[in-house]
Amino acid sequence: MEHDASMDVDTFISVIHARPAIWDLHSDLYSNRNEKIKAWEEICYLFINNFKDKNRKEKSTAVIAATLQRKWKSLRDSFNREIGKQNKSGSGASGRKEYIYFKQLSFLKRLKVQFHHTLL
Repeated sequence: MEHDASMDVDTFISVIHARPAIWDLHSDLYSNRNEKIKAWEEICYLFINNFKDKNRKEKSTAVIAATLQRKWKSLRDSFNREIGKQNKSGSGASGRKEYIYFKQLSFLKRLKVQFHHTLL
């Protein structure tokens, strides 16, 4: 798969944030498989070189979006680990550096808070 190795992660996070079908568990779009596929296809157009020139079969293969989906999962998981570290240390002011994309991914915090409240 051809993609830009020097992907702008800030832009990638913004593009994901604009598509709740990918990340927002409370959105009706999240449980709609077709909306998820559409959202990932839009992201592929933005981040995969010559995606628009690929034939229908190449576009429909799950491998096309797999790298971007892995990137998203990695970013999301790192954010969740950071939340866990901050919860363990209290305020998060333990002298260690905060996860580099923590602020950009802060929109995911509300999912953690809402999930926690539904468990209580």
